[in-house]
Amino acid sequence: MSDGTNKEKDILKDLGEGLSAFGQRVGRKMNEIVDSFSGDESTRDGEVHVATDVYATRTHYIIEIELPGVDKKDVKISAQDEILTVKGEKKASDNSGQSVMRERRYGSFIRSFELPLDIEMENIKAQFNAGMLSIKFPKKNVEPDEEAEQTTIDIE
Repeated sequence: MSDGTNKEKDILKDLGEGLSAFGQRVGRKMNEIVDSFSGDESTRDGEVHVATDVYATRTHYIIEIELPGVDKKDVKISAQDEILTVKGEKKASDNSGQSVMRERRYGSFIRSFELPLDIEMENIKAQFNAGMLSIKFPKKNVEPDEEAEQTTIDIE
């Protein structure tokens, strides 16, 4: 092989390695952008995204918030001017060893919800069990159901 061919191969190899590193950086940045929209990563430095479901029954509104690894004493709930706010902190465990890999997120979280006007503010109840916070809001002026007859449905 000629000396010119080796130089060309070296140049192409360097170019390929540079493009590969550039591609990896672009890929990481794209993942960060996608994660920021999907809520898979922290929303900001030191702030943790918490998954939330809100639904309504005939008699109640219910908010459920997943808080795995969060201690009940680190969660505060307040309601003021038709706004419910849930805030708290997911604290890192006190490991004395050096971290080799860390995928879990730690930090503070805050979620606010606009409350409907047809709830009984004085009867809001919250339960925290197995990393799930459930907040139940009774609706005002809901007539109780008459005792309905139960029907059993067979599964074929």
